[in-house]
Amino acid sequence: MRIDKNSSLFLRSLFMIITAVLLIVPAIYSRPDKNTKPTKSSRPRKLGESLATIRRDPKTGRLITDATTSDSASYVEKADAQSGSEDEISLNSKLFAFELMVQDPANKRYVLDLKQDDFVIYDDDQELPASYFVRSSIERVPTNIVLILDHSGSVTPYWEESKKAAMSFVRQLKPEYESVALVLDDPTLLVDFTNDGSSLEKSLSKVKLIKHTYNFTALFSVLNEMFADRDGRKIVIFQTDGDEALKLVPQQEWPADVTARFPYDQKVYTLKDIVDFAANSGVTVYSIAVGNKLIDLPPDTDMKLLTKEFEDEGHYAEHLTYFRECQRAMKQVADVTGGSISYMAKSSDAESIYNGIKDDLRARYIIGYYPNTSQANRYHKITVKIKNHPDWVVTSRQGYFAASKK
Repeated sequence: MRIDKNSSLFLRSLFMIITAVLLIVPAIYSRPDKNTKPTKSSRPRKLGESLATIRRDPKTGRLITDATTSDSASYVEKADAQSGSEDEISLNSKLFAFELMVQDPANKRYVLDLKQDDFVIYDDDQELPASYFVRSSIERVPTNIVLILDHSGSVTPYWEESKKAAMSFVRQLKPEYESVALVLDDPTLLVDFTNDGSSLEKSLSKVKLIKHTYNFTALFSVLNEMFADRDGRKIVIFQTDGDEALKLVPQQEWPADVTARFPYDQKVYTLKDIVDFAANSGVTVYSIAVGNKLIDLPPDTDMKLLTKEFEDEGHYAEHLTYFRECQRAMKQVADVTGGSISYMAKSSDAESIYNGIKDDLRARYIIGYYPNTSQANRYHKITVKIKNHPDWVVTSRQGYFAASKK
């Protein structure tokens, strides 16, 4: 076949084009993205499906859930751990571990240089030695943090500043071993566990405030559904005004001075059940109460001024005692899990609160011991003391419910 001059030029041009394509296309697909970070991507999804299957143990009266949750012995491998409910601690567990922090009240500083032998553990009144010890400031323990944000209209004055503070907190985490999930209190899992702060910030920037939310139901859902397959530390930051709390308590059990009355939202679970579940979950809860501090006030508190400030936040004065009890519930959840509560009286408080939580996380110890296997089917109180320093303050979980092997 003869190829004339025009055909030859055409074929030569075609060859050059094909060669260029073969060189360029692989380069485009193989070019590394400098912004790529390891992350677990997911679409937003509703939480709380597991709460539809919970029931009560006829023997103990405690809730039993079909969801697979983590127990407190989460830092080390367990052996022969069995229980009737996944949120109970089995005394056949090889080791029971939990985290704590120590502060010197004289200088209001964290004590960061303790050793394993400095701790004395009491399981009820029985002294037991610490058999496991980790300093979180040194060891790179995998840390899983769920940020639960109240996005109801009542938090409007605090929303923008608290978003900025939360994202600043996320950006300061160590992506090699710390990951964060973002949950809204309707409840929706907005972003699953990730170490990509930009994806969290992008998703949070799109959130719109809504009228009705369910903050304690969101907390319960997170505790029951989100930590089952997560190794290491388990942390919840619970930012809300807590207004669902008393709606989960029958009105005849409300304090007599609570004047506001909202419908009792009757569910299978109550506020007491959520607190009990949190106490046995192995999760540390940091509560951030949005609004002025209403509980544990000094005797000389100017209640007229406090009421005026409460109204300035957008509330009715007669609702003050109601929200006081909601804050009390938030504090209780934090206390039983070994966490803490902070009060966001002004939007400008947000940054210092989140910085305080970051410092607290870095100051924690993780200790473990072998429980007495003969003391099953009841609640155990945990007390930790520091040798030669009775004045130092130890913050840890308060106890656990022990189940026997079946």
